[in-house]
Amino acid sequence: MRNKLIIFDLDGTLVDTIEGIGFSMNKVLQNHGFPVHTIEAYRRFVGNGLRSLAKTVLPQNHRDDETIDLCYKEMLEVYSQFYSRGISLYPGIEDMLDRLTGEGYAIGINTNKDQRITEYIVKEFLGKWKFVKVIGDEGGYPKKPNPEAALAIAAEGGFKPYESVYVGDSEVDYKTAQAAGMKPVSVLWGFRSREELIKLNPKGVIETPDEIFNKINP
Repeated sequence: MRNKLIIFDLDGTLVDTIEGIGFSMNKVLQNHGFPVHTIEAYRRFVGNGLRSLAKTVLPQNHRDDETIDLCYKEMLEVYSQFYSRGISLYPGIEDMLDRLTGEGYAIGINTNKDQRITEYIVKEFLGKWKFVKVIGDEGGYPKKPNPEAALAIAAEGGFKPYESVYVGDSEVDYKTAQAAGMKPVSVLWGFRSREELIKLNPKGVIETPDEIFNKINP
């Protein structure tokens, strides 16, 4: 068996969830008479959890804790109904996970998405594969880039940080990998720009899922 763990971010890395997120958050904003945003704009807004998203999309003069908490609570309710809107695995993800698990690599998921909705998505779209551990927001650990969840996944599988690779599509994932002492791999098909990720992690970017094998087995 391969002595290596691959931890994946979820949104923008394994699954394209941006339509459901944007649609749901816009419904919440509309309910309160606030301006909405384009789905494309949400690619820049996501990455730090739904409460942070609610704060980011609200008009600046309505970013008080009471309004943020209210919109966050409503977002959880609405998104739990529409999380699967437009959702899909990115091209090549299925083959990559098949090969990783077939070759004996351990895999895990660490996301800032709500734990309950994360589990819905993993069960519905990623249930074919066995993950060492799946940790989302409110799963008992601090949000990324705090490394505690990533380290807990490694510990669950019996891996040291240096035996682990952390794969994500944002600066949050890169910082998490660094803080955890894991090798960072940044994917270019997710929610951040190519320029941003190449500048951040010039030697660790991949354009297609199959390229991950070049990074975990240099």
